[in-house]
Amino acid sequence: MKYFILAAITLADLSGYTATRLAALPPKDYRDFYGIAWRGDVESNLRFAKQMGYDFVMYQRGMETNPLAADLGFYLDGPEYQVYPVRRNFDPTKTYTASERKLYENFFVKKDNQPFPGNLATGWFFTPNVFSVEPDYQNQEVIDYFIDHIIRRVKTLERKERRFLFAGYAWDVPNLAGDFWDKQQAPGGKGGGGRQVTVAHWTGTDSAYKPVEATFRYATVSDGHAAFYRHLFTQTRAQFPAAKFIMEPYRIWENWLALVKDRPDAKEIMPDLILQESGGKEFANDARIFDSSLIKGHEAVGCSTPNCFTEKENRELAAHAAVHGSCFGWYGRFGGTGNMPNFKNVGDVPARLQLVRRVAAWDHRNGIPLAKRSWDGKTYSSPGSCISESVIWSTHPKTGNLFVVWLRPDGVVKIPAGLKVETIQQTDPLFIEAASGLGDVEVNGNELRLKNRAGIEKGYIVAVKQKSLGQPRKL
Repeated sequence: MKYFILAAITLADLSGYTATRLAALPPKDYRDFYGIAWRGDVESNLRFAKQMGYDFVMYQRGMETNPLAADLGFYLDGPEYQVYPVRRNFDPTKTYTASERKLYENFFVKKDNQPFPGNLATGWFFTPNVFSVEPDYQNQEVIDYFIDHIIRRVKTLERKERRFLFAGYAWDVPNLAGDFWDKQQAPGGKGGGGRQVTVAHWTGTDSAYKPVEATFRYATVSDGHAAFYRHLFTQTRAQFPAAKFIMEPYRIWENWLALVKDRPDAKEIMPDLILQESGGKEFANDARIFDSSLIKGHEAVGCSTPNCFTEKENRELAAHAAVHGSCFGWYGRFGGTGNMPNFKNVGDVPARLQLVRRVAAWDHRNGIPLAKRSWDGKTYSSPGSCISESVIWSTHPKTGNLFVVWLRPDGVVKIPAGLKVETIQQTDPLFIEAASGLGDVEVNGNELRLKNRAGIEKGYIVAVKQKSLGQPRKL
C-alpha cells in the first residue's frame, strides 16, 4: 500500500507527470481483468490483453498451452460448468446408457417424479430441446464432488514455469435459487421466449423434487447453493490464499444484495468484486448498495455491460467508474443485447470501445487520486486521461504511452507538461502499433490534432519522453 501511495504522488503531481516515473511496474489489480471468454480466439484475446496492459484474463480453453499467456493470472468463469460428470447440454431426444442416466438423476435437480428424462429440471435452453441440467446442491455429496473437481481443474490449468497462475472464479448472473427456465428464450432476450423460473414453478417450494430414498442436507435450493459457495470459497482459499471471487448479477442490488442481505451467511458468500451487467449507472449511484455493509465500497463494484454501444453511454459509464474508483470492463461477451452489436472477435470492436473501457483501470493503476479526477456530466479528465465527445485518450500504466482515439475533427490531446512526442503510430484492430501515424496527426507544441477526417475513430499510440531526461518514461 505504501508503494501505491508513492506512485500516486509521482504520477499525479501538480505539474502533471513532470517527475521521474518509478522504474517498477504498478501493482497488479485483481479487478482489472480482460473478461472475454465466450467470444473470439485465444491468440487474439491474449494479444489484445497483453497490449492493453491487463494482468488477468478470463480463461478460454487452450490458454494454458499458449506462450502469450505467460505472466497472466486467470479466472474460471462458472467453474462448476467445467467439471460436470456428464454432458451439461442435455438432449431429451437422445438415448442414454444406464450409467449416464444414474449420473443425471443423482447429480442434477429433478422437478417431479416423471420417468427419466422428463423428471429433470430445465436450465438455460441452448435450442428448443437442448437445455442445461443444474447441480443438485441440496445434496452435500454433489457439493463435495464439484468442489473437489473444480480445484483439480485449477491445478491442471496452471503453468507455474510460465507464471500462468490461478486468480479466482467468476459467475455470470448468479442466483441462489438457481438458473432454471421454462423454455428457450427468444434471440437477444427480446420477448416471445422463455422466462427464468425457480424450482417452485414445478414443485411449489424452493426445493427440488425429493425421491423417497434421497437425502437432502439442505432444505432449499437457495441454501444448498449458498453452501456450495461457502465451501468452495473456504477450500479454495485454503490452497490459494490470494484467490478472488467475482459475480456479475444483472443489477447489483435487486438481483444479488437484496436477495442475500438477510441470510445469516450473507457475508460468507459475498464476492470480492460485484459487476453490474445492466447498462445503468446504479453500480455507482444506488445508495442501497453501499449502505448494505456487505461490500467494501465503490472499489468493490463495477460495470461490465454488453448492452451499450453509443459513445455517450460508454463515456458516462466510464466516467462514473473512474471518479468513484470503480471498474468498467468486459465479462464473457462484447455485446449482442441492448444496442450493442454481437461482435464475435475483439478485432471487430471499435477502437473507441476498446479504449474507453481501459480509462478507469489505467487511472487506478497509475495511482491518480480520486481528488484529481473530474466529471462535469460531459467530459471526464484527470492528469492521465480524458474522455470527451471529441476525443478519448489515456496513459498506459506499463509503458507511459498515450493511447488515443479521435471522435471528431476538433478533438485536441494536450500532452502533459514536461513531455514531448517521440513517435506516433496508427494501430491495427487489436490496438497494436501497425504503421506511422504522422501523416494523420499534427503536433503543435503540447497539442495533438487530426490533420484530416480519415483518422476519426482509429486508434493511435503516442510514445512520449521526458524533455529533461531525454529518456522514455517508465513506470
